[in-house]
Amino acid sequence: YDPNTGTVEPVIASDGTVPTAQTIVTLYRDRIFLAGVTQAYYASRTGDPTKWDFGEAIEDPGAAVAGQVSIAGRMGEVVTAMIPLNDQALVIATKNTLWLLTGEPTTGSLRNVSDEIGIVSRKAWAITPDGLLCFLSNDGLYLWTPGAGAPTRLSAERVPDELREVDTSLLTTSMAYDPTWRGFHLFLTPGTPTPGTHWWVDFEARALWPQRFVRNHQPLCAATLTTTGLGVVVVGGRDGYVRYFADGRNDDDGLELKSHVLLGPVHLAGDDAHDAFLAEIHGAIEELSENASVTWRVIHGRSPALAVEAAIA
Repeated sequence: YDPNTGTVEPVIASDGTVPTAQTIVTLYRDRIFLAGVTQAYYASRTGDPTKWDFGEAIEDPGAAVAGQVSIAGRMGEVVTAMIPLNDQALVIATKNTLWLLTGEPTTGSLRNVSDEIGIVSRKAWAITPDGLLCFLSNDGLYLWTPGAGAPTRLSAERVPDELREVDTSLLTTSMAYDPTWRGFHLFLTPGTPTPGTHWWVDFEARALWPQRFVRNHQPLCAATLTTTGLGVVVVGGRDGYVRYFADGRNDDDGLELKSHVLLGPVHLAGDDAHDAFLAEIHGAIEELSENASVTWRVIHGRSPALAVEAAIA
């Protein structure tokens, strides 16, 4: 890609054959890494994305190389994500395993981090400037500082069902770190025009908050764009527009903003032996813009679970 002219041209191999149709592309140690179709990954020669002769790696540490992430003698799983950590290490993941490549793929070391958790798809991860990685695995979200211990689950007790066993054949998954609000955006966009449920991930509070956008704003990709200041999260929508999150706006790109919060359930009586009577409620809210309003209500149930079900309905 030539940013001066806006043109894109195919890479013509000057040595070997370029492994085409790969769904994952990343840059690590001045090599182009490709993967995503089989259990194999491929890396071009250092400094030259046109050289793909994998037979020279034994004698030349800078030559192109192909490999897989698995225990020696075993067939590995299909690579689902590759995450470069500057030029120090490369995280390589499958859906059920996690690996850390340190140094060159020809002379460095490949360490198995986990045989149980992986990353569900190529963009189902985001990383903070100080190296904290958040990723979506089969059983929820994990936090990990690569090279420092093992990944930990974001919240074992509060994993929504929508974040377990995510079907990546039906959902486009992407994540981005928001430096302004210090959290992660997780987008799960259906392949159909139906709006999906997306998530704001507060890793400091270990909490998640659902978000929904109108049909043509559904995110298909996301990234953190740093120009001046902290930077912003930009989102590519289904309608072909690129949008960004902006604090203080009173509308969502021309559409009315709506939000809700569910408080409770609250056991008014304090125990199961007494009844309680709710006579009055008082609320103190922040100053609203001219056309904004708040609607609130009390929803009850014979049990906490029934009260929650009634509130959701």
